[in-house]
Amino acid sequence: MYFIVKIIEKNCSKIRNARVMIRVAYPGDTSALVNPEVLERPHGGVSGVQFYLVRRLNMAVAVKKRPKDKVWTYEDYLRLTDDKRYEVINGRLEEMPAPGFEHQKVSGLIEFLLRGFVYKNELGEIVDAPFDVVLSETVVVQPDIVFISKDNLKNIKNGRLFGPPDLAIEIVSPGSYHRDRYEKFRLYKKYGVREYWIVLPREKVIEVWCLKDGKYVLHSIAVEKGEVESCVLKGFKLKLEEVLK
Repeated sequence: MYFIVKIIEKNCSKIRNARVMIRVAYPGDTSALVNPEVLERPHGGVSGVQFYLVRRLNMAVAVKKRPKDKVWTYEDYLRLTDDKRYEVINGRLEEMPAPGFEHQKVSGLIEFLLRGFVYKNELGEIVDAPFDVVLSETVVVQPDIVFISKDNLKNIKNGRLFGPPDLAIEIVSPGSYHRDRYEKFRLYKKYGVREYWIVLPREKVIEVWCLKDGKYVLHSIAVEKGEVESCVLKGFKLKLEEVLK
């Protein structure tokens, strides 16, 4: 199948079989940028702007035009070539918008306190997003912060964690509430994340959920003030006022 595209480069005569940035002439979607793998013969042109035929498109366009019933896998995810952040939630590809200032400030403060405790006690590693956690062939997530114990570090391969982290933290943004509160809650429970923190900056709430007998139990909570305590990182306590100011 071929697609008519318009070359944005000025010197169109020298780009045959080259990788150049082009704009796809899809009806109603003229903003999608792709890198063609194969450029075919010229297809006319006006005012020095050439039109070419493209045989293959990269995954950036596939995301925009993906069939609604397509089940995305880890292998599909690896073939994405743009610089956007995505997660695969039960076979559904979800674009992750860039986090805002408040989100990043809270995430940085929590990470700083966790990292100090974990490194001091030589317990493992603290990693922040973007970092791929592959829970299954159709579930790839990027928690805001994860703790990976020493025993679990062997499951990091090719820069990704295959299997659950020991602790996952999500800083809830207005657009991520349902995903963090419900979808990831169920996924983290299903795939055995031993501890899950839900942090709500606007409400000034931190919840710590611990996995017991295959179910999450609310282990600790702080609302507006107070402290929460980890069940996986024994002895680690965090005052809400230190991170939600």
